[in-house]
Amino acid sequence: MTKTANALILFDLVSTITDAGPRYAEAYARMAEQYGLGFPDHDAIMQDLGNKNLKEIIASHSPGLEASRMQAFMNDCNNACDTLLYDIHWIERLFDHVRETLTTLRGQGHTIGLFTGTREDAMQSQLRYHNILQYFDPVLLRGKDNERDASTPTQALKIAQMKSMIAVHRERENAAGPVIVVGDSISDYHAARECSAIFVGFSESWSKALDMKEAGIGTTFSDYRDLSGIISTLTLAYAPDNSLRNGFRPTA
Repeated sequence: MTKTANALILFDLVSTITDAGPRYAEAYARMAEQYGLGFPDHDAIMQDLGNKNLKEIIASHSPGLEASRMQAFMNDCNNACDTLLYDIHWIERLFDHVRETLTTLRGQGHTIGLFTGTREDAMQSQLRYHNILQYFDPVLLRGKDNERDASTPTQALKIAQMKSMIAVHRERENAAGPVIVVGDSISDYHAARECSAIFVGFSESWSKALDMKEAGIGTTFSDYRDLSGIISTLTLAYAPDNSLRNGFRPTA
């Protein structure tokens, strides 16, 4: 009987596991208004989350910000975002069935890591807020360091994070199983391709599903109850060269 291969599964955080995009957009919009930069469109900001870093978002949505105020504005955005998470009037959603799915994947023998453009301390806060820190391998968590990664474009940062976790996993486990990246953005997809990983796209909305289809992403889901089955199919078809047997090919 053909057995599934144990995989290294790397999840994006914001807008893939947690519905944190609205908080990021709200914090940015509040600061933009305080700085006299107008009130940018929340949906437009959320479109850029995962594909652009904060400096790039500022360039797109608040081009009138003077260079001398850039660092203060960025710091205030980060502080507002952190504070909003614990505002009693703010409720941040974990996508439905995430915990059950992570439990199932771990029970199947897969190793689970996480990457994000969110600062490392804010990443930890978000994971604790949603009570999901325990599902991830502690040495396979990668967030952003604002000093180290300040000038690194979003996609390059994701590639570096993925490669780092893959190297740690391969060395520690002497593992040769597939690497599967689960993310919600085109940037996640291209980063996975650079790492020779199989990509599975999460698209809660029809518009994001269409964007993924147009980008050539062939494996997507909108309900976490479907993910473990997708992973099982991919790992069953896995071949040691990280291609897929029986006519399947990785979408990365």
